[in-house]
Amino acid sequence: MNARLANGWQITLADLALILFLSAAAAIGPQNEPASAQAEPGGGGLLTIAADPVSVFRADGTASFDEWLSSRLTDPRERLTIIVRHAPGRRQEAFESVARMALTAQAHGFEPHMTIEPAPRDEALAVFAFAGTIDLARSLQDHSPDKAQQ
Repeated sequence: MNARLANGWQITLADLALILFLSAAAAIGPQNEPASAQAEPGGGGLLTIAADPVSVFRADGTASFDEWLSSRLTDPRERLTIIVRHAPGRRQEAFESVARMALTAQAHGFEPHMTIEPAPRDEALAVFAFAGTIDLARSLQDHSPDKAQQ
């Protein structure tokens, strides 16, 4: 008998056990969430879930941030995130850059989320993406067809 065929059922059983374990862990996971990660009701929440970007602006000199915002038709569910990366020793310039971009965004009626992070080179970008709080995801989960049948 081939030794490879004799072990096939064991690998399949181990895979199924792993799938069962991960499913069980995912089902009980949200109940054990730390207090710092819990969202305030109606307050936007600390944890966010973001989808793939709808539109990305890179500050490379081809278009201005102001023009890009003016040309955008946005959905109220979209969130604007400004990301500024700075080379070593250029942290202050990054703060100034993100502040300028945020003021421009506010002038267009957006309340951007801002991120400043160290990187090998300077870079500034802005991203529109559909986003919601973790509470939104949970409310959708609570209204799933599986729960409606129970």
